[in-house]
Amino acid sequence: MAATKGSSARNVLRRLGGMEKYQAALHLYKYQLGNSLICRYTIPADLARPEKDAELRQAFEEAVGRVVLKHPMLQVGVAGKETRKPVFVELQSLDMKRHVEWRTIDAAVDTEQGLMELMVKELDRPFVDLETVQPWRVLVLRAEASRELIAAFIWNHALLDGMSAKMFHSGVLLHLNFHSCTPLPLDKNGVLTLSSVRDRFPPPMEKMATYTVGKRFTTFELLSELRPAALSAKSATDASWAPIHAEMSVKTRLYSFGVGADALGRLLGRCRAGKTTVTGLLNALAAVCFARALPAEAAPGFKGVSVVNMRQVTPAGPPQCPWLVPDETMANVVSVQEHPFTPKIVGEIRAHHAAASSQESRYTAALEADVWAAAAAVRQQLVDKLAKGVNNDVVGLFKYVPDWRTYIRELSRKPRPSAWLVTNLGVLDGDPLERGGDDGWSITRTALALSAPVVNSAVEFCVSSTKGGDMVVVVDWHDAVVDAELVLGIVQDIRGWLEYLAAKE
Repeated sequence: MAATKGSSARNVLRRLGGMEKYQAALHLYKYQLGNSLICRYTIPADLARPEKDAELRQAFEEAVGRVVLKHPMLQVGVAGKETRKPVFVELQSLDMKRHVEWRTIDAAVDTEQGLMELMVKELDRPFVDLETVQPWRVLVLRAEASRELIAAFIWNHALLDGMSAKMFHSGVLLHLNFHSCTPLPLDKNGVLTLSSVRDRFPPPMEKMATYTVGKRFTTFELLSELRPAALSAKSATDASWAPIHAEMSVKTRLYSFGVGADALGRLLGRCRAGKTTVTGLLNALAAVCFARALPAEAAPGFKGVSVVNMRQVTPAGPPQCPWLVPDETMANVVSVQEHPFTPKIVGEIRAHHAAASSQESRYTAALEADVWAAAAAVRQQLVDKLAKGVNNDVVGLFKYVPDWRTYIRELSRKPRPSAWLVTNLGVLDGDPLERGGDDGWSITRTALALSAPVVNSAVEFCVSSTKGGDMVVVVDWHDAVVDAELVLGIVQDIRGWLEYLAAKE
């Protein structure tokens, strides 16, 4: 393989795959920058004492170091980011002081919204020196002498997906509770020595499995995705009310809310009864609440998007890398499923909203029926997608994109394709070995927060839960694209529906 600018042939591992190049191009143009999974850790009582601060930091950084050594994607850089064919490169070391930052915080930051305000600055910071510095970092926040710390794993999406971030925190928690006797190759200056990962570096997702596409699917998708902006037809489900401007760069706004464990349990029961999931329910509530917030003239229809973890349909041990176990591999193994809500469907929802305006409660039987019908439809679309496995998925079309930089710039000239996106990491077990209490480490809360996209969905709903604990929804949007009052109104409407459905007998 030819060397790319910023690399030598001997340290090049491979070219970036399609999803990786797509994410790298978004970062290059500052159309989407950071992604984070934030976890609140409970510290063992003895280690939380002020005089144990240095020991605490050492324990946490050693746990991070051991996770790094297990996962090749955490050890590499990216060269040629401005070229058509960027590559992953091997790096010989990792400076822990550069990758793990400690900050002491006050009570104002140690609140849900205070944390979100801090994270905006972190998510909108581009990663630099990608050829020589691994593009991820951990921000650790702790109030003085607190029994808790907040660790935000922040990464460049060209490396990893959200499930990888979940693996990161699960791995750190494991190593905090079980100290290895094997010495860590970490010198006194905090520099971790890395060995070659060439023999175990994961391939791009389109080479983990054979993504096949039929002629009809290929023709339709290529005409839709690769057609120049000037020739693109407008759709009634486009989010034209949130226009894209090519000169924009990321300017994120975040808002988060939680659903308590008891309420979540009741919601899950109602989802099962309605033949849907939390992802289906959130897409449905988004449709109902966007329809109430936006007039038909501006938004006759909508399109939602769900992120899909493709590890579910990626077999372990493919011939070219028999050691690969997708469920244990940090990489980008992710796709999406679109959920169109036609003008007819949205018109019926708006009619039910109008009828509800004259009643005491806006949570009418007709609107609730709309919610569950839409939620079941979304869930069925996701089931159908997974039933197809790796067939007729957009990943199979990556090979037809000659230059992802051009593709991204062309996206910026088209109407925004979707109103919202739902990404759900599911449940993280924060005390898998039941080592919590005074003697062990545990994770009590998680939050997935992303930088706002310039060219994709107008609003993103990022969902994560802790086993036995709360579900947290972090909402992001671009400050210069969508009015904050509009988004916050929609969010409060969705929260109201969740509370109503959880409380309903």
